[in-house]
Amino acid sequence: MHKGKLVLFVALLGITLMVASCGGGGGGGGSAPAPSDKYAGTFTGDFSGTWEMSVDSAGNITGTFKEDGFGDMPATGKLTNGNITGQMVGGGVEIDFTGTVDSSGKVNGTWNNVTIGKSGTFTGSKK
Repeated sequence: MHKGKLVLFVALLGITLMVASCGGGGGGGGSAPAPSDKYAGTFTGDFSGTWEMSVDSAGNITGTFKEDGFGDMPATGKLTNGNITGQMVGGGVEIDFTGTVDSSGKVNGTWNNVTIGKSGTFTGSKK
């Protein structure tokens, strides 16, 4: 059960990072994110916590999900035309996430722990 929570946390972080990279640059859904775009927020559902992510100029997302009561979970993904996709994988758990970043930098998405069937949402904004 703890592995599932950690995986879920990592998945949420990845989703958040993907979402953040989609909305970088402030120019709308199709604009490329700036190399230093950073986003942060929270995730909820079957597990909860906080997340942070950075998006580079190529739309690559890297970040961390911090599940309440557990350690950091690394996440990676891609931000393309305002759409985020990503994964957190570790400890035998896989968490997928998808979302969007709007022109104002708001991030919204969902995460799904495909290993143990848990899910939820994540929200955040550009820092």
